[in-house]
This record gives sequence, structure tokens and C-alpha cells, in this order.
Amino acid sequence: MLEKASGYRKYTVMKKEAGKPAVRERYEKMLAAKEKAYFETDEIEDIADSYENEMAVRKALQVVSYGLDLYPGDEALLLRKAQYLLSLDRIEEAGRTLDVITDHGIDYLFVKGEVELLRGNDREALAAFQAVIEDDDCQLEDCIEIIDIAFDDNRQDIIDTLMPVMKEHIDDMTPLYREIAFSCDERHDTENAIKWYNKLLDINPYSTDDWAELAKAYVRLHRFKDAIAACDFALAIDDKDENLLSYKGFCYLFAGRSREAIKQFEEFGAVTSDKSVAYEYIAQVYINDDMEELAIIFLQKAIEENEHNGNAYYKLAVCYYDLGDNKAAIDTLRKSLSYNDGDIMSNIFLGELLTYENEYEEAYEHLLPFSHAAVFDEIAAVALASACLSLERYDEVIKLLEQFMVKFPYTPDLYWCMILACIYSGRLDEASAWMQRVGELVNDAKAEKRYDKETLDKWKKIERDLDGLRSTIDEFMKQNRETDKL
Repeated sequence: MLEKASGYRKYTVMKKEAGKPAVRERYEKMLAAKEKAYFETDEIEDIADSYENEMAVRKALQVVSYGLDLYPGDEALLLRKAQYLLSLDRIEEAGRTLDVITDHGIDYLFVKGEVELLRGNDREALAAFQAVIEDDDCQLEDCIEIIDIAFDDNRQDIIDTLMPVMKEHIDDMTPLYREIAFSCDERHDTENAIKWYNKLLDINPYSTDDWAELAKAYVRLHRFKDAIAACDFALAIDDKDENLLSYKGFCYLFAGRSREAIKQFEEFGAVTSDKSVAYEYIAQVYINDDMEELAIIFLQKAIEENEHNGNAYYKLAVCYYDLGDNKAAIDTLRKSLSYNDGDIMSNIFLGELLTYENEYEEAYEHLLPFSHAAVFDEIAAVALASACLSLERYDEVIKLLEQFMVKFPYTPDLYWCMILACIYSGRLDEASAWMQRVGELVNDAKAEKRYDKETLDKWKKIERDLDGLRSTIDEFMKQNRETDKL
């Protein structure tokens, strides 16, 4: 499938599977030699397919343009050219290319419809899409394609206009409604998603999958009572559905109805073969209620049922940490990682805890491999920087901090670590520059109200600590200048 560079839509017109054939190598050698060579039209299409599969749209356009030099007016190549131009947002060029095509089949109509849509010519766009729907060769997938085009161009009104035509020509509208509902969900248009899930349930009120999706949509809107009712309708159809039983428990949990959540998770536990997960879910209720002692009991039960339940280990470690028992938390995470040493969250949490315990070498080993992970937050960044400083890895920590400070530009501890790393590695000019930057940030922190009290206090503490560092750096730099004179 070819995706527009701008992200507008995906084309499914060209469905050939193409690798990197010898003909492409011959074409690329021709380009390198700046020569002209002859290719059959199917060879041109094969080369274009190979570029298209690699999302190299401009190269695909180039080879098709070369093919049109060889075969002027070839309508298959012209249609490809229009598609590629459209995918590159070259709308008017795509439109002019379409103007010379006489075969107005479905493939042409798709491109024509979106070109006119982007030009703001709704009447022409609707006419093209309606022609697709009314074509004898139109398939359900073609209607779904039109829906995707409309959503990608943020034109749901086009769908509403075409819906009566689709109903006349499509026997089963369920896949279309589901595509619309999912597309609304993807765009966080939950209210409209709910409307379409309800349309699906009007067609088939016994679809537990659609009841479940409706429940999830209600949860996103914090309409927990409606979500629970949706789960109840689904469970009336299948009272042994494990996903629905557990999700209803989470609906109660999200709604703050802890007692009912526990009862629901117990009901789930009576049905599921994985009792470990049921105990973990019950523990989560107690965690949410700040009842870590009770949560620990059920997390231990979860681990007894399944010693490879990494989530249970992680939550158990968090409970121990919240209760101030770092040693138990560390032991729990080490045991968890003995079963799954690649678990990102457990490695990061263990690295943070080991830093607090001054076990810097082991902390470094757990933190560094995941320093580029999306979940690697500013706490982990400070922990890794502190570990590097303690291990005298000054050049390394400076490189890491340069990355971290792009991601976390307002974290005081990172600036402090950077200043220390520069001083310890003898980069006094850089240390002075960072100190000046911190001074600017401290002034901003005092003037702005976006910082919480804890962060503001950290900036103020760094400001106080910098006074002592400045005199030390000035003395070092003075000595260095005198040494250079000698």
C-alpha cells in the first residue's frame, strides 16, 4: 500500500507484490550511467512497485515519468502518475494528469474523488465516489476505502451524504459501520464512535464484541454507569466471557466502587484458568485505595499461582517501595528479572532503587540499555546521570545529559549533574556556560507559576549551591591562565 507523504490516505489500487527485481537493477544502472534504455510497460510498473513497497514515492514517480517518455499517453502509467502526485500533495498536477485519461474506471474515480475533495469541489468529489459505489464491480472494500479517504481528509460529512447510496448497494452494512466506529475512536471522537457502535448493535444486538467496544468508549468519557450497563448486556449473552468479566471489574474500579470491583474480579477468578491475573486485579483495587498491605497479600498469591507474572512482581515492588522497604522492593525486582531480564519497567525501577542505595555499577547496568525507551522518564534520567557521575564516567554522562535535557528541559537535577560532569572532566568553560543557563532558568522559575513548590525549591537550592561553585571555578580558571603564561 502506498501512503501519502502528508498522511492523508492510503491507496490500495496497486496490489502487486514486488521485491527488488533484476529489471530495477538495470534501471538504476541506467540512471547512474546517465544513459537511455528500453523497458516494457510491465517492467516500468514492476520497478515502480518495488519503490512503492519501500515507500519511495518520488522514485516511483520518476520511473513512471520515464515510462511515459517511452510510451506517451499510456493510461495505466498516467493513472499511476496521478496517484503518486496526489500522495505527494501535488494536487493540481494530479488533476491535470487525470484530465487526459479516458478510462474512468474505479481506480480513476478514487483518485478523481480525492483530488476534487482537496480542491474543494465537493459536488465533483461526491459524483466520483457515488460512481464507485454504483459500479457493478464495486466491492465492500471499495466503500471502506471511501470512508478512509473521508476520514483522512477530515470530511465525515461526505460519509453522511454517501451513506444512503451505500445502503442501496451493500447488503451488509456492518463492516462499514465498524470501520466508521473504529475511525472515530482513532481520532478520539468518542461521542460519534458511540453513535456508530449503537448502530452496529441495532443490526446485531448479540455481538459481545460491539458491546465491549461500546463499554470502552463510555469509559473514555468517564460514563462508568453506562459502561457497566454495556458489560451487563454483553454478559447476558455470554456470562462466561473472561474479557467482559474482567473489564466490568475495571469499570467499577475506574468509578471508585472498590467493593463491587473486588466482587467482580472474584467472579472473573472463578471462571478464568489464570487465577494469577485475578489476584493481581484484586490487588490493584487495594493499591488504588492506598491499602498496600492487603495488596501485597494478593500479589503474593498471584506469584504463587504463576511465578512468571511480571506485572505482579512489579506491582509488589511498588507496594514495598511505598511502604519504605527498599530492600524488599529490590529483591522482588531482581527475582522478576531472573524470569524476564528484558522487562523495561522492572529494569528502570530497579536501577532507580539501586541508585538510592549507592549501588551505582549495578544501577548503571540496569538503566543504560533502556535510556532511549519512551518510558524512560526524568527520574530515571537523573538516576542514570547520578550513577555515571559516581562511577566517574564524565564524558559518557555529558553525552547522555545532552539527550535527556532535550526531552526534559526543565528538570533541575539534570542541570546540576551536567555542571558537575563538566567540572570533574575539566571542561570549566562549559561548566560556566551551564551555570549561566541555570541562572536564567532560576529567574524564569521564580517569575513563572508553572512549577510546583518542590521543583521551585530545587531551582532555588541549585542557585545557592552555584555560588560556591562559581568561586571554585574562577580560581581554577585563574590558575590555568597563570600556568599558560609560564
